[in-house]
Amino acid sequence: MIELLKTLIVDFQSYTPSGLIDRDLEVPVSTGSTLAIIGPRRAGKTWFLHTIIRSLRQTIDPRRILFLDFEDERLNLNSETLHLITDAYSQLYPDIPLEDVYFFFDEVQAAEGWQKFIRRISEYICSNIFITGSSSRLFSTEIATEMRGRSVAYTLLPLSFREYLRFREREPSGHPGTVESNRLQMEFGRFLRTGGFPGVQKHDDVTRRRILQAYVDTMLLRDIIERFNIGPAVLVREIGRRIMATSSRTLSINRIYNDLRSRGISVGKDTLYEFVSCFEDAFFAFFIRKFDRSHVKRERALRKVYANDTGLLGTFRTGGGHMLETSVCLELLKRGKTPLYSTNGCECDFVIEDESGRVSELIQVCDNLTLENRKQEIRGLVRHASYFELESGTIVTGNIEETFIEDGIRISVIPAWKWCLGK
Repeated sequence: MIELLKTLIVDFQSYTPSGLIDRDLEVPVSTGSTLAIIGPRRAGKTWFLHTIIRSLRQTIDPRRILFLDFEDERLNLNSETLHLITDAYSQLYPDIPLEDVYFFFDEVQAAEGWQKFIRRISEYICSNIFITGSSSRLFSTEIATEMRGRSVAYTLLPLSFREYLRFREREPSGHPGTVESNRLQMEFGRFLRTGGFPGVQKHDDVTRRRILQAYVDTMLLRDIIERFNIGPAVLVREIGRRIMATSSRTLSINRIYNDLRSRGISVGKDTLYEFVSCFEDAFFAFFIRKFDRSHVKRERALRKVYANDTGLLGTFRTGGGHMLETSVCLELLKRGKTPLYSTNGCECDFVIEDESGRVSELIQVCDNLTLENRKQEIRGLVRHASYFELESGTIVTGNIEETFIEDGIRISVIPAWKWCLGK
């Protein structure tokens, strides 16, 4: 094993990946804490590490960088063999102190006992440690427990629209005119269909759908069934299909339970709740709470569910009717916000609180604003703006742009592509 580790360490130090793009997520390189990059599988966490390494190579000896992919099929590391990593490095470079090394461990949760190993390096060797993982539960609980405050977690999701344009080398320059606006409108339509997973962007539609389906299968098998030891697989896949089909709407466990019973599938409600929790922990989907000033009621209310990427919606043949709202929710999450929804007499799709807990922003999403639905969408914004004592609200649409005053509330209607490229 130690000879294999030496080979992997040296091979990476001579490897220069191509096609890297800068992501908008900013992380500090030197904090004295272990940096954990978490997010869905295939969202680009590995390549994000490569961009950090690329920057480091400009100022330090490349030999001081140790990178390992813990999901490499040649490795079978566990609590009894993890120490061989530092042993292998020290044998390769006895002149370089371990305290000067930058450790990069990709998908570290694949190795049993990784927590204590990382803590030992952090406490006794050095603090230049970067790890990635595909489970929010794993990193929010186990790292918090094992690392004892010596870790900071950042979430990396699939490409935002701005990053997608950067990936395709089609970023806008300056203020777009009519031709440029039309091009960006078309690009956004493609972005909704393909989603933001970097690995599918350069493929045709048929190949892209097959790759996305493989992503889904891997998430279900490795990140949910195997990691959380749940099954049967057919039931897990059925819940996954339900989550995708429900994207941008409330998810009712009771409804799923009753439907499965009517089909002769026996499963307890508590089991279903646990299954859904595993989907959330694996970043398969995001569950948005309902706004309520009572945090107890906020926790108990039905949550709205959003797929982790609009491209995955097509793999379950759910149609595109809810893609725009899903895309807006994901953009808010990528901006570091925690969106809520509200039904204060009428619905407001997204309620955003500032750091103090005060509601600071209201957003409605309507793909096609028509005479029939216009009054309803505006009424929802106006009522919530008055309730929260706000002076304005936003309606994100497919392609309409206008600004007007309604009952003293300034309503900004903006195309989704332009809203996504805003702050």
